Amino acid sequence: MRTRLFEIRRRLRKDQKGQAIVELAIILPVFLLMVLGMIDLARAWNAKQVLTDAAREAARRGVVDNPIVTQTYVEGVAESALSNAGFDYNLATIVATGVNAPTGDPLQVDITYPYTFEFMSIFMNMVGGSTVQLQTSIVMRNE
Repeated sequence: MRTRLFEIRRRLRKDQKGQAIVELAIILPVFLLMVLGMIDLARAWNAKQVLTDAAREAARRGVVDNPIVTQTYVEGVAESALSNAGFDYNLATIVATGVNAPTGDPLQVDITYPYTFEFMSIFMNMVGGSTVQLQTSIVMRNE
């Protein structure tokens, strides 16, 4: 009887039929967490690029369209660029300084926008919140 028990144990040790499923069950949650984290970071990077492009366009129009430029005009250009990209420009804080300054002086456009992570919000709420403030600043010389 005892040798039969040892024989069954030896066969079970050599049997690896369920090994792949157990390894998958251990690795899959970690892998999915990494993939979703990369997607969230890529979306945040894209949002930052949209903000930078909107600030750059507003600053460029502010220094080139000099005779008709007002602070409202420059901020409106940034709002329009954000709206065209699918962002709610009401959430953005847009500040233009140096509007209608003399030639050679800088025009600066600052944009701050709250960005909320989608997939990682559950984990980020544990750490301190899933919303971050994306900021960008563009400076161009008045022409």
